[in-house]
Amino acid sequence: MTNKFDIHIEKIKKELDLNSIEVKVIYGEEARNKINSMFVAKTVKKAEKAAKNVTGYCIPNENIVYVCKTDNLGIGTLAHELRHIYQYNLKYHNFSFPRDFYSKDPYYWCRLAELDANEFALKYCKGNNLGWYNIFKYHYRILRIKSTRAIHKLLKPLHNCDK
Repeated sequence: MTNKFDIHIEKIKKELDLNSIEVKVIYGEEARNKINSMFVAKTVKKAEKAAKNVTGYCIPNENIVYVCKTDNLGIGTLAHELRHIYQYNLKYHNFSFPRDFYSKDPYYWCRLAELDANEFALKYCKGNNLGWYNIFKYHYRILRIKSTRAIHKLLKPLHNCDK
């Protein structure tokens, strides 16, 4: 039996025209365990705290997506991470993969790849009447799409946000 999350996996892949690419989506507890194992920090407590804030992750060069939750928030995260797979495969916005797992660099959030993935996820959730549309705006707690794109254009000569 296909569940709601699996239906959205196929729907998002179709919307992004990813059906010709074999994308592996791992979700739930298996995804949480994998993400937790990726964190290395000075103490176990710091690694656990950092991992807890991550709801999804992708390995674009391997076409693998990890999503921890399968609720509406998880569907938004799925849309965001699958958009990164799309970006990578189409070399969209000169997609580059950050060296560190979760960057504390404030410029990380102004990278066009992140802005584009957030915008796609918001539009997908709104278009599919997922009731938590406004909650997903947590990605924008500091930056907003329109103002950030303008800021990005101004800062790009000073600091290359895409690399």
